[in-house]
Amino acid sequence: MENMARLMKTFSSNQPYDFDHAVIFNSMAEGIYVHDQEMTITYLNPAAADISGWKIEEALGRKCYQVFGDKDNVCQALCPFQRALATGQSVVSVMRRIQCLNGGFKDVQVMISPYLKNNIPVGAIVLIRDVSENAKTLAAYQQEIAERKQIENALSRRNDILSAISALQNEFLLEEDSSAFFGKLINFFLDLTASRYGFIAEIGYSPEEDLFLECLAFTGLPSETHIGDSPHRRGGSGLRLTSLDNVLGDVVRSGKIVIANDPQRDLRGGKLPPGHPALASFLGLPLYAGKDLVGMIGLANRPQGYDQTLVDEIKPVVGAAANLAKAYCAERDRRERNQLISVMADTIDDVFWVIDWQTKQTRFASKSFETIWGQPRALLYQQPNTWASAIHPDDRLRVVAAMARMEDGFIFDEQYRILRPDGDTRWIREHAVLIRTDMEPVQAAGVAQDITKWRLMELDNAKLRQRLEFILGITNTRLTIIDENFVLRYVDPASVQKHGPYEGRPCFDYVKCQDFPCDDGGVTCCLKTKIPMVRESVIPQENYRPVQISTIPFIDEAGEQLFAQVTVDISQLKRAEQALRDSERLYRELVETTSAIPWELDIETRRFTYVGPQATDILGYPPEEWTDFTFCSSLVVPEDREVAVALCLEATTRGEDHRLDYRMQTREGRVVWIHNMVSVIKEDGRPRWLRGFFFDITPLKEAELALGRHANTQELHNRLLELSFSTLTLTETLSQCLALITTIPWLHVQPKGVIFLKDPKQDVLVLKAQVGLPDDVISACGRVEFAACLCGQAAQTETVIWVNEIDGRHTIRYAGMKPHGHFCVPFFSSQHKLLGVFTLYIEPQADRDKSLEDTLIMLAKVLALIIERKLIEEEIVKARDEWASTFDAVSDMIMIIDSDYRVIKVNRAMADRLGGAPDTFQGEFCYRLLHNTESELASCPHAQTLNDGQSHTCEIREEWLDCDFSCSVAPIEISDGRVTRTVHVLNDISERIAHERQLRQHADTQAELLREVNHRVKNNLTAILSIIHKEEDRATSENRDYDISRLSEIESRIEGLLIVHSMLSASMWQPLFLNALCREVAQRTIQVVSGNAEQITLLISPSIVRVTSDQAHYLALVINELTTNTIKYAIQGQSCCQIGITITQDGDRIGLTYQDDGPGFPEVVLSGNLHAIGIGLDLVTGIVNKSLRGELTFSNESGGVVRITFGEKTESSIQAGGE
Repeated sequence: MENMARLMKTFSSNQPYDFDHAVIFNSMAEGIYVHDQEMTITYLNPAAADISGWKIEEALGRKCYQVFGDKDNVCQALCPFQRALATGQSVVSVMRRIQCLNGGFKDVQVMISPYLKNNIPVGAIVLIRDVSENAKTLAAYQQEIAERKQIENALSRRNDILSAISALQNEFLLEEDSSAFFGKLINFFLDLTASRYGFIAEIGYSPEEDLFLECLAFTGLPSETHIGDSPHRRGGSGLRLTSLDNVLGDVVRSGKIVIANDPQRDLRGGKLPPGHPALASFLGLPLYAGKDLVGMIGLANRPQGYDQTLVDEIKPVVGAAANLAKAYCAERDRRERNQLISVMADTIDDVFWVIDWQTKQTRFASKSFETIWGQPRALLYQQPNTWASAIHPDDRLRVVAAMARMEDGFIFDEQYRILRPDGDTRWIREHAVLIRTDMEPVQAAGVAQDITKWRLMELDNAKLRQRLEFILGITNTRLTIIDENFVLRYVDPASVQKHGPYEGRPCFDYVKCQDFPCDDGGVTCCLKTKIPMVRESVIPQENYRPVQISTIPFIDEAGEQLFAQVTVDISQLKRAEQALRDSERLYRELVETTSAIPWELDIETRRFTYVGPQATDILGYPPEEWTDFTFCSSLVVPEDREVAVALCLEATTRGEDHRLDYRMQTREGRVVWIHNMVSVIKEDGRPRWLRGFFFDITPLKEAELALGRHANTQELHNRLLELSFSTLTLTETLSQCLALITTIPWLHVQPKGVIFLKDPKQDVLVLKAQVGLPDDVISACGRVEFAACLCGQAAQTETVIWVNEIDGRHTIRYAGMKPHGHFCVPFFSSQHKLLGVFTLYIEPQADRDKSLEDTLIMLAKVLALIIERKLIEEEIVKARDEWASTFDAVSDMIMIIDSDYRVIKVNRAMADRLGGAPDTFQGEFCYRLLHNTESELASCPHAQTLNDGQSHTCEIREEWLDCDFSCSVAPIEISDGRVTRTVHVLNDISERIAHERQLRQHADTQAELLREVNHRVKNNLTAILSIIHKEEDRATSENRDYDISRLSEIESRIEGLLIVHSMLSASMWQPLFLNALCREVAQRTIQVVSGNAEQITLLISPSIVRVTSDQAHYLALVINELTTNTIKYAIQGQSCCQIGITITQDGDRIGLTYQDDGPGFPEVVLSGNLHAIGIGLDLVTGIVNKSLRGELTFSNESGGVVRITFGEKTESSIQAGGE
């Protein structure tokens, strides 16, 4: 903001506005724009353009309120610029919401300062800053403050509620009268919710399992409110609500909160108890202790009604109330239980006792101790060992030890005898548990029962049991006694022998090996009904043997509820029932899945007495039309009628049941197959009635026919395929196939047929095989073009053609042609290319038989396979013959060898070289035949190919054959990833080796001669140079300057030729790098002509261009002449000179540019008159134009420039050397 203030201060001064400040404005993050006195924008920086959404070039020239205006034109009405002028302020800052070009709005801070020119306001500079995000942040802070205020209010109310809950809990602990506490609690809820009246109640159940609400406290309800008929009044207010078919009851029925602000119209309203005040609104709150619903709170008639917000506020209080209600109920139940235990202890015959575990002092013993032990209870309190001393000596150690084991977690449950002071012996059954506090034993409590009568009864029962178990064993019956807890009390010996001991085991575990009783088990049902029950079950441990179980409830002498279960094996009965059910099921499935007409016929009158309604669906004749036997026989097709009627009458006369299959005709004329199953019913030994079923077996018969047709077709396929494996030719095979097909009776075709094959080169069918055709037809149908006649149409359309008469499509006809039809079936290769057409003759006017057509299509496919196989066989035979001929005709020696180095086959050339017939070398080791050794060579190519599977080639010298061979080995058979056979091709290279030896000798001789020639040429050129040097010395001594110059030029030219000759000799007359040649020639020329090489700088571009020896000689002369020219003319008047040579290549053209920094060429050279200045440049032109066949140009470009282009005669692709 300080920067912006300084900026405003700067532009508020009287200094004129300098638009060079635009660079500064453009870099600022804040928006800056300038407008004149007419409010027209004259400058806009990028930041301001981004804020407005306008492009800079579009905003310039517009009014500022058009670009930065707002929706309500406040900017024009309250213009800050006018305000600044009116108030005289240098800077005016305002907040605005402007509307951007895209229609959106932005909150901006606008700071405007007028700028003056000669103290006269001519416009203003405006700084505009986007504060939209600040506005959003401020709104977010305000929202957060409001939400926090709401949370603080809610927390304050929650703290007040929690304080109230704590106070109520303290009152519950201090209040002795719990009913008064619950009165305070319901008043607290009334005050908390501003309700008129309410109640708090716990859930109870009547003896009839009817639900009711026991009020613990209520307010506002009249005392005459209905409280039910039960005499029980358990604490609280004594008010019981039993009419719960209303909103009150909906709380405990659903376990959910109930809000009813219009109870009179609420569907749950129901009827209120008599005297209950009218409900304007109601809130029912269920009280849960954990997951258990223990009661409810009802509140009514809050003036503003009830809602979820109120419920959420009082939820903590409701939870506390539920816990208090549960505590109240627990305390009440504890008092009632203690009272009940005290009454029971003094009224029952068993002894209840409690002792201190550490001191063994008796804390309590019921009155029954004196009756059973015959001793006063006071003695038991005074002498702790009274109990142990009374135990029979034979049982004492066992019982005392069992009592001591209680400390280890065992439950004391023992039977023992005691000796009374009067000498009587009593049997005692005692059960005790150890009571612990903080894991430490504190007390032991138990019950002792006098079971003397029971033990005596056991002795009597033992004799009865022996007799019962004997009867159970011989009748294969099982008996078990089960108590109310499903624990087995008795199991017969046979079951114990099968299932093992039963003591203490539940019946469902012992019998069915499961962890829970069956819901429909006998004991489970008898516990509810108390009446005997008979059911059937299985025994899993005995292979799921079916049994019938009779469960009989009874009460034993001790008054205990027991259940006797008698189990009888019903396996045989079940098997008989299952067999009967299977028979019924089979019969039912037969009738239900087969179309059958039941019927009955009176034999004497021969009239039907019953016909089933299925007759209408199957034959189309309703039952009322089936009058007599004659009508039935008239429906049988004529071909079957006589036989069917005769067989039926004959079997009926003999009184035998019978079955017949024949065809009957329906009302629509359709033929169906009928299976007639007839039973003869006799009366007084004579046939009296016929009863039976007409079964529609048409699908079965059609399936049988289809299976027969399929079997016949398969047999035909097999016979055709057998022909394909014969040694017959293709034509012979097709003829036999056609003869076989046309003689099959079940195909129902005429004994005529043709097989055409497509000509591979044109769309013509060629007759390959025929049966039964006259010679005229054979001649006419020898070649049939596509689309000609029926066969040609089938070939062209590649579809089956069927006709049953001679029509216009029969374009090929002959004299005496008889009526007939055709099936023309095209057949195709495995690549779906047309192979030919298979044609059979059918009877005229015959219907199109789909099954016959499908069969012929299948036969055509088989014929295609046979044809392809035969064609492949012919190709294989042809290839085999060609291979054998080629194998023996090859001049190279060929040998095929297996992985054991044994020869499989050799060709004629190899056999001739080895001196024998080809067959004589089979099985021989290759190294014996070729190398005359007893093992393979160390570098054997065959071994290498066997090892890596790759081809190998080597050259071998066989001294014993006086031959050199080139041997190439390649794998030709691989099995399981291993090479098993290789082919060896040997070529006699003795002559080639000899020629190579001679060529090497000749090359050595030529090289020696070339070295000698080069040496002599070099010596000759050197001798010529020596002569020139002597002539120069003479001309110098005689002051012949002209001759000296001419001799120097000749010397430099010869030096150039000598350099070329030396370079070519060194490279064995191979092409030279052009840049290296130019460097050597130019440097040598500079040394010879100039005498001072330091004056001239030589620059040559890097290049890989090469030139031939001829080109090198010519170019050496050219470079020499150009360099000489530069030395003569370019150095004059200069202390130094620079020569540059650039080499380029464009396709097959080579470019060489020579340039110096001298005065350039004279006009006479540029005009082309080279004769006028000497022979040097004229020589260069002649060499380039005639010898190099190139072009040359002279120009001046900061010195003389010569550009030369000539054809490529080099190996420019060689990547080597150069600078």
